[in-house]
Amino acid sequence: MNGAEIILEQARGNAAIRRGTWKYIEEEKELYDLSVDPSETKNLATKRPDIAAQMESLLKKYRTQPLSDR
Repeated sequence: MNGAEIILEQARGNAAIRRGTWKYIEEEKELYDLSVDPSETKNLATKRPDIAAQMESLLKKYRTQPLSDR
């Protein structure tokens, strides 16, 4: 996973995080590679548990950490 910009999204109590080409959606534990699946049709969370775990950890960090500490 590269060090690209991190984008947080929140809607109706659900949160998602994007980093590079990866997008992780918290509620359903979904992981997508937007470079090959921009329509988010193939959940890769079980095929790439390493990336899913990294993204989940980042999301938790950025949701709990004050903006000044990021």
